[in-house]
Amino acid sequence: MNWILSLAMLGLVAGHDDHNAWVNWTADDHWPEGELNCWHGFRDFDPLTQKRVYHVGVHAPAGIETAWREYNLTFTTYLNEVVGKRFKPNIEFIMEATDDPLRDWLDGDTTDVDFMYSDTGIFSCIATEVGAQPIATTVAKQSARGREYALDQFAGTMLVLASNEEIEDVEDLKGRRIGAQAFSDFAGAQAQFYVMGEEGLDFIVDPKQVIFTGNNDDIVKGVLSGAWDVGFVRTGQVERTIDPKTGDLVDPDLFKVISPRIHVLDEGEIFPFLHSTPVFPEWPLYAQPGVSRVVSEEVAAAMMSFGYHYFVGEAIEQCKGAANSTTEMDICNTMPPIYFDPLARCDTTRELAELALKTGRAGFHQGFRPPRSYFGVRTMQQDAGFIIEQETGDGKWHCERAASFYEGIFCPDGFYKVPENDFDKQCDMLGLPCPQDYSCYCSPCIEAFEVNVFPWDNSTDADVLFSRDAACDKMSLCSSVQQRAPAIFRAYDNRQRHNATLSALLHIGQQSTWLQVTELEDFLYEFSFTHPHRGVAILEVYGDEIQIPESPFRVEIIDRDCDIDFPGRRMSPDENGICECPSGTLKIAGDCVDSGIVAAIASSVAVAILALFFAYYLRWRRKKNDEAWQVNHEELHFSHPVEVVGQGAFGVVLLAEYRGTKVAIKRV
Repeated sequence: MNWILSLAMLGLVAGHDDHNAWVNWTADDHWPEGELNCWHGFRDFDPLTQKRVYHVGVHAPAGIETAWREYNLTFTTYLNEVVGKRFKPNIEFIMEATDDPLRDWLDGDTTDVDFMYSDTGIFSCIATEVGAQPIATTVAKQSARGREYALDQFAGTMLVLASNEEIEDVEDLKGRRIGAQAFSDFAGAQAQFYVMGEEGLDFIVDPKQVIFTGNNDDIVKGVLSGAWDVGFVRTGQVERTIDPKTGDLVDPDLFKVISPRIHVLDEGEIFPFLHSTPVFPEWPLYAQPGVSRVVSEEVAAAMMSFGYHYFVGEAIEQCKGAANSTTEMDICNTMPPIYFDPLARCDTTRELAELALKTGRAGFHQGFRPPRSYFGVRTMQQDAGFIIEQETGDGKWHCERAASFYEGIFCPDGFYKVPENDFDKQCDMLGLPCPQDYSCYCSPCIEAFEVNVFPWDNSTDADVLFSRDAACDKMSLCSSVQQRAPAIFRAYDNRQRHNATLSALLHIGQQSTWLQVTELEDFLYEFSFTHPHRGVAILEVYGDEIQIPESPFRVEIIDRDCDIDFPGRRMSPDENGICECPSGTLKIAGDCVDSGIVAAIASSVAVAILALFFAYYLRWRRKKNDEAWQVNHEELHFSHPVEVVGQGAFGVVLLAEYRGTKVAIKRV
């Protein structure tokens, strides 16, 4: 490039030693009609196969505003200038940005996009599902270590602070907080998740927390601030991220790439970025299957010519920057594109060249090339489980996407997803609240049985639903229950099968009984039984008439604790679990009293009764004796007149008759 500018500044380009020779220059003089490097005439618009307005959908992983700032010039202004004006009447191109292309372009109402520009993984999904065809691959302009590169490949990086000595390899990601773009983002999540799987880690189970920011810039900033330990971003993202504290580009030396790889480009040069994943083709521009072939060809040609226009625009800018006089600046401002580039296309104008330069810089690219092969992308996505075969049996494949973030979580074998109402609480319970406007998961899958069966009472911690340690294992002693007490069990279907039938069969001795099972809520069931006899029961649990792998369980029936039902009454259970007084006791007023105590009490009572009787007898005898000497006045009879038989100083003695006997009565 510099040698062309030097020649241009000397006025020696294309054999001319005087720039005045270019004043009357015309394209027709330089490119006679029919030469390969130029086109003539216009395309006739065909209303039967073509549209007046074409919509270009653009993936916006860094946000809608960023997508408009970076790509609207490319897919609106540039295409309208180069392709739109090739048709008579002109056709129009309108850019539409979305941060969820699979839903908006394939599942939602915004399905009228004709051309699409997206993350490589999104293209792989759409090509798999609807057969979209790539028409160009981006040639990105990237800066690394003081140099600029034109790259049509990129990779994913696992980024940590350079000062972090605890994380060096993929294996160190276990138990770490990870910042990523989105499940559907290829180099901001999927490629790194794939590498984790290759190294024996599961991206759902093994991280402590995964935070999806929906914005690549935020991932880098989160690593820088310590909001998370590791960031998953594409190569070149660090070099284009603004440090929020300084307002300048972040210093790449503040970071390091874990498990770094080296890749050799097609030209033999080393790929300029350390990376953690394989290298894949850059973002493609692709067309829906029903788009007019003529329009697709014109768009493809415009993309291929972009680099030529860009080169001339860059040369003009450098010319102006090197001009040292008014004359030199006039040359830069007036000379045709061929003056700056001997290989300039005939359709390159100064205005188009300057537009291409502005457009490329906004979108961090400097052109497009014929599409590379994206077969390896799909292979990786299939191996990682992001593209799966449909259950219809027709051999079709589709990309996994769910109606909600929760439904997008798929647990590995041997693990089961916690219920949705607990999913949102997991991070808070671990003391890792999800930052506002982000999506997070923390331990969404538990290592558990197919069905967790566990004993239940009102004091049981609800966490046992999701703990394998709390669930009953095969032939384990699942519970001990007293005679006649209800043995209550709950079962949680970790497979979360809708409309499943859970049943329980109880074996005690020679008897077998099907228990009544109640579904309390989705996937949660309860059943119970009571039994009067001591012994060991066998409990079998079935899901859709098939015994679950963890079944059967043992349930021990133990002696009834009569003190619970009859506190302080000293009762004991009999063989049927009925509380009675044990031998050697007597039931008195509902209490069981020891026989010896009863006998002692009875003897004491008898002695007391005898003592009372004897005391009564003595009292009676005394009364009788007293009655023999006590005179009843009514039984005394005196003569008339009363006969006095004696008289003293203290009274008179009278003669009377008492009960037929004459007696002397002293009256005082």
